[in-house]
Amino acid sequence: MNKIKILLTVIITIIFSEYNSGQEANFRFEAPTLTNVVKSLSEIDTIGNKLGVWSDGFIPYPYYALNMDNDFGRTHFQGMQRLQDKNYIVISGSNIARLGNTSRYGIGSGKSFDDLIEPEGNLFIARLTSKKAIGEFGSNIDTQTEKPDELDRIIYDIKVKIKLPSGTYLWHPGGISVYGDILVVPTENYSAELGKVSSQILFYDVSNPEQPKKFNFIVDRTGDPIEDKAGAAALVRMDDGFFLLLARSTTHSYLYISNSTNFLDGFNQEPLAIIDEKTALSIDGKSNVKFGGSGVNFVKQKNGELFLFGFSSVKLGGSKMDPMRPQRSFARLFKLSFENGNISKPIIQLIKIKEFAQKQLDPKGYGHFGAAGIYVTADDGLALYCTPRWQVSEIGDHELENIMNGKFFKIGDKGFIPFIEFWKK
Repeated sequence: MNKIKILLTVIITIIFSEYNSGQEANFRFEAPTLTNVVKSLSEIDTIGNKLGVWSDGFIPYPYYALNMDNDFGRTHFQGMQRLQDKNYIVISGSNIARLGNTSRYGIGSGKSFDDLIEPEGNLFIARLTSKKAIGEFGSNIDTQTEKPDELDRIIYDIKVKIKLPSGTYLWHPGGISVYGDILVVPTENYSAELGKVSSQILFYDVSNPEQPKKFNFIVDRTGDPIEDKAGAAALVRMDDGFFLLLARSTTHSYLYISNSTNFLDGFNQEPLAIIDEKTALSIDGKSNVKFGGSGVNFVKQKNGELFLFGFSSVKLGGSKMDPMRPQRSFARLFKLSFENGNISKPIIQLIKIKEFAQKQLDPKGYGHFGAAGIYVTADDGLALYCTPRWQVSEIGDHELENIMNGKFFKIGDKGFIPFIEFWKK
């Protein structure tokens, strides 16, 4: 009888440890590693697959769009990730339209402008029902209609709006990242016009994308020991089992270490180290390398070496008034090492820069890295997913004059989010 009781106790202990905080037994606290990160980046095709997910019902007019009744700058997508071995994507965005100053574009605000919501952010989860969970998606755009498959659409919206004791709202979820089944969401107020410039890093369980769950801990950057914004964040597990978090502001990156090898124990709120981008080394050894970009991702090599990706698009020529003028888009690969193995003394070095298809950064706007994220494939390779900053109703002429005339996205339009998949050659 005693043996049976002992056995039952062991079984119950295992069950509770596996299902702690709602995590199922197959929840992944690890992410795939690569044999050679630099080689894998070189092998990504720069000609991508065009895709889209329908947003109607979740993002009605005029939110997250370029149109007469919305703000051109602050209302935008900024993070994008494909979930590991799943046919789901997550897109983060900030919706601050009501506070936008459209007069600077010479645009009348219109009746609906006054009815827009206060600042808040969103995490949109979309299911590509027409695609498989593992492997390359491939395009889902009909060549005749230039519309996505009707089955592929947003299925969940997590509202992100955190009110601080000071009255400031954290409303801007920036460059998100995914590690295993953990979604990392940096959430900030980056504008002194709107209150206290500060941030928090949130974590979500996305093992079941249709029922995401928020972990009950954060990394708080709204006061001591650090008060700063966080436009992007990334997570990785070290060889010793501890988790390393990077939170990036405009000019600095902050490293945080987990309290234990159990992710559920959360993070030390004191930064392990602060990296000034001016100290980053370029390929030729020179300094002043700007990380750049809407997002960051950690990727770990099988030999334990750590790499960090950053993504950015650079506007070329044309009028500054034109939000869709020609772009060049880049993925930058950095290596993260530590002086004499001391984790509190990080060294960042730029290893490789890769430019992506200029032809797809045309007026159709698919290839813009307004939001971008790396993805480790099942065959030891890398893929990249990116979306421009706004939803569309059709893939057509993005000239500013036509946008201002309501041609691009107007009341009654059925919208979708366009994006590109850059897969291994």
